[in-house]
Amino acid sequence: MERQMRPASYDMSGQRRALLLIVRDKEKMKSNRCGFDVDRQTMEKFFEGFGFQYHSVLDETAQEMKEEVINFRNSINSSSGNISCVFVVTSSHGRRDVIIGADKKTLAVKDIIEPFGDELCPKTKGKPKVFIIDACRGSNHDTGVHFDSAADEKLSKEAMATKEYRSTRVPPCINDMLVAYAAMTDRPTLPLVTFI
Repeated sequence: MERQMRPASYDMSGQRRALLLIVRDKEKMKSNRCGFDVDRQTMEKFFEGFGFQYHSVLDETAQEMKEEVINFRNSINSSSGNISCVFVVTSSHGRRDVIIGADKKTLAVKDIIEPFGDELCPKTKGKPKVFIIDACRGSNHDTGVHFDSAADEKLSKEAMATKEYRSTRVPPCINDMLVAYAAMTDRPTLPLVTFI
C-alpha cells in the first residue's frame, strides 16, 4: 500500500502580523459614497478572526505610508517571537504600479513589497507574505470578456498594451509572496469584496 504524503504547509503557530493602509476619499465621504469604512471593518474582522496582530493607518501621505511600511517591517525584525505570516493591505486611489497618498503624491507598490524580501526582513524568510492592493491601476473602461474572444486570435488594443506591459515589467520577486490586485492593469477598481 502506497503511503500518502501530506502536502507541504506553513507553520502558523507563531505571530501573525498585518498592516492596513487606508486613504479615504474626502469627496466620496461628503456624498456618503465611500466604501472605505466597510473595507476597513471587513479587513479588521478578517485579521481578528485569524488571530492577526494588526495596525490600521488612515489618511497618511505617500511618504508617511512608506515610513509606516518600514516601521512595520522593523517591528517584525525586532520581535522576540516567531512570525508565521505577514499581510499588508492598501485601500486607496492609484494608477499603474502606484498608490496615492492623502497628499496626492504617489507611493510605488514596489516600496510596499520589497521591504519584506529575505535580506531586508529575515524574520519572514520561508513565511507567507500577502499583499492586497485595493486601488485603481488606471482609468480605461473594462469592456469585459466576449463569448467569442477565445476563438478570436486578434488582440484588442488594450490587450496588446497589457501584453506589452507585462513583457517589459520585472516585478519584485520575493519567495513565499502573494500579491493580489483589485483591478487589472490600466483599469479602475470596485470596492473590496466582503469575506463570508
